[in-house]
This record gives sequence, C-alpha cells and structure tokens, in this order.
Amino acid sequence: MIKTITVGKMPDSLAINLRTNRIYAVTSTAGGTVAVIDGRRNRLHKVISGVGAVGAMGVNPVTNRIYAPDDTTGSRNVSVINGAANKVIATVVDGESPRLAIVSRKLNRIFVVTSEEDAPAGHVVVIDGVNNRIIATVRVGRDTSSGVVNERNNRVYVTNQDGSTVSVISGK
Repeated sequence: MIKTITVGKMPDSLAINLRTNRIYAVTSTAGGTVAVIDGRRNRLHKVISGVGAVGAMGVNPVTNRIYAPDDTTGSRNVSVINGAANKVIATVVDGESPRLAIVSRKLNRIFVVTSEEDAPAGHVVVIDGVNNRIIATVRVGRDTSSGVVNERNNRVYVTNQDGSTVSVISGK
C-alpha cells in the first residue's frame, strides 16, 4: 500500500477522470458529499457537499463533468459537477430514483439508470451533456444495477436483475 487518504464517512463508489488525474469518492458525510482526490499527489483536494446519497457516478473526461445521481429513496436529482471548479453547476431532475450514470463521451450524453422499489420496470433517462436537459426516457427491465456504453456502436447495455436480462439501447 502506498497511502491511506481520509475522505469522509463511509466512502462508497469511485469514479476517475484520467485526463485530470482526479478521483471522485462518494461519502455519507453531512448528507452526502463527493471527495475529490488529487491522483498525482494522492491527497484530498476538495470536498463537494450538497449532492445527497450518490450512487455510481459517471465522468465525461472530454467536458470535465461528473454526473452524480442521488439514489436516496424518493430523490429525483442528478448533480452535474464542473471538474475544473469542483462545484455543482446544475441539477437535473429526472422524475425517478437515479442510481447510476453512464457517460458517452463521443455523443456527450449521459444515461441515468433509475429504479423505484416495486415499480413494474426501470428506466434510463438520457441527458444531453451540452445543456443538461433530458432528451429521452427509455423503459428497461426491473432492478437495473449496472451498465456500460459501447462507444464503437453507440449502444448502452444495462442489466435487469429481476428479469435475468440485459437491455440494449441505441445511444443516438
């Protein structure tokens, strides 16, 4: 081990911007924060508050934006963080409980996986990274828990645990 970095209470998911060498760690400190780690020096750079109980974040290294879905039960927010200023610059209200942000840097679109308990299906909300507005909502299977973007064919793949399936979405 090289070093231990104190970031806050109960650190959970991580995201990284390889272009800026910054690592983003979700914590449960003070109602939800994102700790920004300087990957070159391996030290805490800044703590961003007011983001709620963030699920799995997505990073667009081209625009240096971090998308932090608040997966608190009943939340409807995805915080958009400016990676240069390390502050929340927008909040997208998506209408459901966001859990995971998947970023297509090629299309500058963010695919936010949502899931509400006992809902008949999950959804993927598509956000335009230029203006942070929702441009589509796609119905997928129940209990969606992970996803990836294939930049070669502009497809998004999300798992549906309840149905033992993977949904394939056109990224265009």
